[in-house]
Amino acid sequence: SGAAGAAGTVMKTKLTALLEELRKVREADKTSKCLIFSQFKSTLTWLETQLPLNGFGFRTLQGDMTMTQRAKALRDFQRDPPTTVFLLSVRAGAVGINLTQANHVVVMEPCLNKALEDQAIGRVHRMGQMREVTVYRVACLNTIEERILQMKMQIAELSKLLADERDGALKSHEEKLALINDVARAKRAADEANERREAMERSHGAKEAELAAATG
Repeated sequence: SGAAGAAGTVMKTKLTALLEELRKVREADKTSKCLIFSQFKSTLTWLETQLPLNGFGFRTLQGDMTMTQRAKALRDFQRDPPTTVFLLSVRAGAVGINLTQANHVVVMEPCLNKALEDQAIGRVHRMGQMREVTVYRVACLNTIEERILQMKMQIAELSKLLADERDGALKSHEEKLALINDVARAKRAADEANERREAMERSHGAKEAELAAATG
């Protein structure tokens, strides 16, 4: 379908950018390790097939794994030098784990839930982190993702203004109501855009599964 094709093009573009950054990291310091976060299981599953083809060892942590599987994946990433990449769902990564072995973080798509994203990225900033941490955020221009990024910035700006209102920055009740309505509209628009992106991801994942079944 058109949606699946568009999602596939976006994923291939992102993969090219991701591999470029991973190679730069490896060339600069072979001991560096990288966390790659995605909100979508289909993205993580696809990356599991692509990373070995490009010479990168990895482990995966997702929310549906058992505690034993999670502990093994975490241990392998921490202790195995050739394993330089850890694939994580944003929600699984936000749970209280320590990932200070990594000093690079890649977020594969814009996340509307800033608190959840901050918690996930915070895994590398725990006590024991001895190196500078670099965070990369990946988004494709001229797609829904660019629109989501714009709305995230708008929501952040409006939220800051709303916080300033508590300090008396807004002069009237009408200004306050207008600002609250602006925040609500921006949030609804961002949620709708995110739903469309998720639908594209599901469509792309179903298409990949069909191709795998046909060629298996």
